[in-house]
Amino acid sequence: MHLDINIVYWKDKRGVYLRYYDFSAPSPLNRLSAGDVIGKTDFDLYPAEIAESYREQELAVIAKNQALTYETQLPDSTLILQVTKQPLHDDVGNIIGIIASVNNHTAIIKEHFNNVAAIKNIAHEAVGQALPETLSNIEYVQFLRDYLENIIALMPGHVYWLDKDNTFLGCNNIQAQNAHLTSRKEIAGKKNSDLPWKEQAKELDRINKQVIETGETYAIEEFAIMANGPGIYLTQKVPLRDPRNNIIIIGMVGISFDITERKKAEEERLNLILKASNMGTWTWDFTDDSFIHDYLQHEIPYRFNSSFNEAITRAY
Repeated sequence: MHLDINIVYWKDKRGVYLRYYDFSAPSPLNRLSAGDVIGKTDFDLYPAEIAESYREQELAVIAKNQALTYETQLPDSTLILQVTKQPLHDDVGNIIGIIASVNNHTAIIKEHFNNVAAIKNIAHEAVGQALPETLSNIEYVQFLRDYLENIIALMPGHVYWLDKDNTFLGCNNIQAQNAHLTSRKEIAGKKNSDLPWKEQAKELDRINKQVIETGETYAIEEFAIMANGPGIYLTQKVPLRDPRNNIIIIGMVGISFDITERKKAEEERLNLILKASNMGTWTWDFTDDSFIHDYLQHEIPYRFNSSFNEAITRAY
């Protein structure tokens, strides 16, 4: 961070001002001129308590041969000043006093507190509750990041997002596990062709590109090979838009749910319906999605996936 230097001065080891330059005219920060301070000490210019604190600081700088930076506020002033005091050496390296620079830090401090307030408000809105006021600016950012990261990681189903080049940017834990990854962060930078479903990469990339180019939502039941084997997934993909400009599409977000067991159950149920329909009487209870049929004495020699209406039509 760059700060304009407003005042520069140096003193001898006794604390007497040798030089004093104020570059903050026409409104001097210290309301003092070179003629007011040269040849004097802080005890001649400020209340004893303030002058004593300045003297202790400068003696420590000289004793330790080490710079000191701090913020202070002058009496009867709203300005916040950043002061840096360093040892002053002669040509052979001996310490002969101190040299100091003073910067008007007021605007930067105000900006800092405004930024903290803005981050607090964002964090409160994101988590739906007030956070401890004692958190620092960085702690608020870290808390907000960890909070959102945890939500993404634990989301149900397979959640993933890619950029316009079909490169993965992130995913949730379930997607990472089914991609044979030890951490969901490992998916960043990978392509579909790098993952267990690489044989379907070309088709998946085509669909993703379609979503990105058209800006339209895509929904489908699709077959995929994951770590736990082949399965049927109900997938929805939507365009990922630039939060600063909703018109610009920067990628794609997808969520897929494994419906393999549900599809198997539907197939078995329909198969039973077909068997019952060929044996005589059966009753369908639409209140609890169940059916009652008479005793079956032989098997129907075919099975297929279809809707309920299609199953009834084919049975008769």
